[in-house]
Amino acid sequence: MLLPDVGWNVQDIDLHSERLHLFLQEQNAKLLKENQPTLTSLSDKIVLLGHSMGGLIILNLQRLHPEYRKFRVISLGSPLRGSYFTLIAFFLKCARQM
Repeated sequence: MLLPDVGWNVQDIDLHSERLHLFLQEQNAKLLKENQPTLTSLSDKIVLLGHSMGGLIILNLQRLHPEYRKFRVISLGSPLRGSYFTLIAFFLKCARQM
């Protein structure tokens, strides 16, 4: 199990997605260095799990980087249809992105 730290959760979802992409690239580089199968070749065994905004970050990652669309996604409590948070925090970019 790998747990990436993509930063404080009130920032831009695109920024978090890029940080997650960098994390996955680092893991892929480690696998290549050890002559192991790459993440994309193991895509049927990989599940990305996101809670709350984490689910949105993962879906945005798949939108920005199609190579991750093969990975299965579990989203728990993610505001996939929007959030009331946007009404009180409209000044935050992540809230507007929801």
